[in-house]
Amino acid sequence: MYTTHRVRRAFTLIELLTVIFIITVLIAILVPTLGGVRTSARKATTQSLLVGLNNAAAQFELDNRRKPGYFAAADVGSESNFRNGTGPGLTYLENALLDLSGVGAISTTEPSDSGNWVVVNPVPDDTSRQIWVKADLLGADEGNYFLPDRGSLVNLDASQQPGTITSQQPSNNALPRGLPDLVDAFGTPVLAWIEDTSTSTTITQQHEIVSLSRDDHPAHFYWTGNGSMLSSNSLGEKGNSMLLAPASGGSLIGKGAFDMGEAEVEGVMAALLGNPGYPDEASLRGGNGYENVFPRKTRGDFIAHSAGPDGIYLSGKDKKAGRLIGAGTLSSGTLNVRYGIDFFLPDGTRRTGDNGQPVTVDFLDGFDDIVVTE
Repeated sequence: MYTTHRVRRAFTLIELLTVIFIITVLIAILVPTLGGVRTSARKATTQSLLVGLNNAAAQFELDNRRKPGYFAAADVGSESNFRNGTGPGLTYLENALLDLSGVGAISTTEPSDSGNWVVVNPVPDDTSRQIWVKADLLGADEGNYFLPDRGSLVNLDASQQPGTITSQQPSNNALPRGLPDLVDAFGTPVLAWIEDTSTSTTITQQHEIVSLSRDDHPAHFYWTGNGSMLSSNSLGEKGNSMLLAPASGGSLIGKGAFDMGEAEVEGVMAALLGNPGYPDEASLRGGNGYENVFPRKTRGDFIAHSAGPDGIYLSGKDKKAGRLIGAGTLSSGTLNVRYGIDFFLPDGTRRTGDNGQPVTVDFLDGFDDIVVTE
């Protein structure tokens, strides 16, 4: 009896190469798509986080008739709070979280185990105002207005956020350093811009919207209120430096932008924080270009600000930024951005639509940042 053996035909080299080619093409198609899906999901999560923060701030204001913030916004915006990294470095949002998430975490008298508490005071020259905060208890009590997921609260080190608050290490090394910060779904700390209610609500010029600090002049918002974050050398999961110049991909409001002039940074802040729907009509129609246009209203009195997918607040390398502020503006060594950029092109001519009628754009349309207001 003879036994018949079936001979299996192996793949040829051409067939193997064809299969590999098809797999490579599929990967090339699917990877960007999956990356885009992940980015979209993170953007939605961040949007939801910021909305929740703003809702909590609104409820707190309704109950307490004031904005959240244990210390006054003017104190957080004072030079004593930052001093180029040698001050406390308390941010607007950290201050707000003391009210929104600080039930059971704050003591106004020195605790017996004070070495395990963080001393907080944006005006260190007045020690009578300092408080002690048990950082690990922030957001832990169900009675708080804002209870973010524990993964959204991250403690930074001094290289990520300069300031004496961050440098405080509790005696118990198992406890976190400094105060926790709220991070978005991309791993970057969220900023808040909280209006100084002690300032007159009437805006008659751009100078009254923003100021680098309260000590420079009173305004509605102060750069110093987020100065420690905006001076970070390694911020968030991506480790972005806020010390880079905008032309190199740095932030238009970061410390690296100051080489272009303090007034330039204030101009960007006015474009960010001014309400694009409420320009002063006289300045808009005055024919003096966009540099003199100012808003009658701010974008909001509690503004939550995420850097978005790139992890940089108002990055100079954002894809649409060049079209908004002019491709050659950053490379020229000047920002030359003002609130009026919403209504005028960088060359000073009025923005118009296809029908030739004047149009308005929102400054934020040039960036991937996510901003939510009340």
